[in-house]
Amino acid sequence: MQLLNRLSISRKLTLFGAVTSVLALSLMAMALAMYDIRNIQQSIERFYGALAGVVGEGCKRALEDHDPNEALKALQVITKDPSVISAELRDAHDRLVVEFAANPVGDISGQSSPLLFGSERLIVSRPVRSSAGVIGQVRLHVTADRLWAEAQEHMLLILCVTLAGILISALLAGYLQRQISAPVLNLVHTARAISETGDYSRRAHRHTFDEFGQMCDEFNNMLIQIENRDAELALHRRHLEDLVRLRTEALEQKTREALAASVAKSQFLANMSHEIRTPMNGILGFADLLRRGVEGEDEKIRKDYLDIISTSGKHLLTVINDVLDLSKIEAGRLEVECIPCSPHQVICEATSVLKIKAAEKGLQLNYRWEGPAIRAIESDPSRLRQLLINLVGNAVKFTERGAVNVTGRLVKQHGAYRLQVSVQDTGIGIPADQLEEIFNPFAQADASVTRRFGGTGLGLAISRHIAEALGGSIEVASQPSVGSTFTVTIDPGHIDQALLLDQPPAIETASPAPEADTIVLAPGRVLVVEDGETNRKLIRIMLERHGLEISEATNGIDGVRMALSGDFDIVLMDMQMPLLDGYSAASQIRSAGSRVPIIALTAHAMSGDEEKCLAAGCSGYMTKPIDETRLLKKLSEFLQRSVDVAATRQAISGPTDGEQQPWIHSTLPIHDIVFRQIVCEFVTKLETRIKEMRRYSDAEQWTELAAAAHWLKGSGGTAGFNDLTAPSSRLERAAKEGNAGVASSALSDIEALTARLRSPELFNEAIAG
Repeated sequence: MQLLNRLSISRKLTLFGAVTSVLALSLMAMALAMYDIRNIQQSIERFYGALAGVVGEGCKRALEDHDPNEALKALQVITKDPSVISAELRDAHDRLVVEFAANPVGDISGQSSPLLFGSERLIVSRPVRSSAGVIGQVRLHVTADRLWAEAQEHMLLILCVTLAGILISALLAGYLQRQISAPVLNLVHTARAISETGDYSRRAHRHTFDEFGQMCDEFNNMLIQIENRDAELALHRRHLEDLVRLRTEALEQKTREALAASVAKSQFLANMSHEIRTPMNGILGFADLLRRGVEGEDEKIRKDYLDIISTSGKHLLTVINDVLDLSKIEAGRLEVECIPCSPHQVICEATSVLKIKAAEKGLQLNYRWEGPAIRAIESDPSRLRQLLINLVGNAVKFTERGAVNVTGRLVKQHGAYRLQVSVQDTGIGIPADQLEEIFNPFAQADASVTRRFGGTGLGLAISRHIAEALGGSIEVASQPSVGSTFTVTIDPGHIDQALLLDQPPAIETASPAPEADTIVLAPGRVLVVEDGETNRKLIRIMLERHGLEISEATNGIDGVRMALSGDFDIVLMDMQMPLLDGYSAASQIRSAGSRVPIIALTAHAMSGDEEKCLAAGCSGYMTKPIDETRLLKKLSEFLQRSVDVAATRQAISGPTDGEQQPWIHSTLPIHDIVFRQIVCEFVTKLETRIKEMRRYSDAEQWTELAAAAHWLKGSGGTAGFNDLTAPSSRLERAAKEGNAGVASSALSDIEALTARLRSPELFNEAIAG
């Protein structure tokens, strides 16, 4: 069996065909030989049976007559056939009557005729019949030579036919094995070649149209599928390689961006740390000095410290507001409104805010309108003003000398009018590769800019988002050391060609908002619900100075209990408190049926916070930090007991010369005796110091003039006369540079402003009344 397993399929097929053919032909030859021998034997038996019958007819009378001689004569007829060995005649009782033979064999009664190979003779018997029945039998002994002779002839013929059949079978087996094995061997050779070369484009050749041909076709189909699969795999591999390459590049880009963002955020955190720590240092440091007490109780120094604390706090609030604006933008919660507004007035207001800062740096801040103008557009004036203040503020900050020019115009784009405002400066400029980077959050042109000029890097990012929210965009063109031009374009809504003006309309001057010292509240009871002790103390001091009676609660539960049990005119409610927050407290107060006004005080300044407070039952909303003027105005809205004494003071002061400009009022709460004394001391010294400055200017004593101007800049702000700050700064810079013309002009402006200052003594009667 192992040897058979080692043979090739062709040899197996040949061996199988040969063995099968030999066995089949041998069996067939044997069967045919036996069949022929039997037929020959039967033919001989029939022949000699007929001969025995003839002899029996001859011997019938001899048997009847019991004549042996006659019977012998009748038997002698067998001598004519040499194959007959002997003949016997027997009676009815099977007794030998007479026998004739050339070589007698003796009594052979009882022997049968054998039909097997190896018998030497054949015995044929036939009965002898008469009218009385069987009277005897004739028995012939015939030699088997004839049988064997004919059998040998037939066997030889069968052997020849068998050998011929075996030969033909072998030839046919060889042919058939080639027909069967050739396609298989072809497939084997093709498969081996493909396996060795990996070339699936090779094909097996089809030689037949039978199952082997079908197998060849299926093998080729399999190769086609494998080739297609390999082609697809190669395509997918290339695609995957491209995808991996692109993903790798994208990942590398993202990594670079992440690293850049990390660096930018690290720089931002460093900048924010600086921007926050600087005002915090001023607030905490000067607050600590005030807490420890001012040496000699110098009220001027104390007021100077307070101004620094206030300015630092406002700067800190500006930084926080920028971060909050960015968080709104990134959260997709930047909301803009669309109302009629004057673009000319919005631009003027934005530039006016920064005129003092520009003047302090000795810069000219100019605004002009080009071409046809429009009285009003549909936009968000607050957001547009914020955007322009950012752009103009940056221009002023990054410009050391020269001017900042703001230009407004209407331009036509795609058949529709657009509002375009350009801010051009002569500052440090921006490298070309940084023009897009500066609009990313936390980014500035480079770290040295941050160190030199400060800032959080949020202004331009916020401005771009505001411009997009207003339906426009910001573009920038810049050249290092020459300057930059930022151009903002927004959608002004529909503009009718017929409504265009030749020049911008006049600016509507809004009445100044009343300061805290001009708002007087009638006595009333206020409940302050606030968990922060510092905030409670600050609110109590602010309100008690205006004659209000203050009660305090430190959490929402006590606040609800006191609001429902006491007779309060208004409730100031902090919205974030332990035990019970302000939202729940306001809801419980309203659920109990109380209609007392509730003003929400919260540090949350995000979009939706005011609506949340009002939905909880609050009557008004204020954000922290708490500004005294805003708080008093808000209280006056609900108490309806406020009296604005500004008109009364104007009446008391009496009419002035028609050519005299309006009076300049101190921003300090001059009804407080402490602040009134500070203002009185400043006004008393001012006239003498102005004369000294004029003398220093005429004598070109620049060092003394710069020192006097520096005193005026600080003391004027301390006394609440901020109008003196810009000309004082201009005078100080001119004195340091030795510029007599600018110094004389600045000093003239200071003298004109000094003539319009109002001493608190003019209000004594009004305050006393």
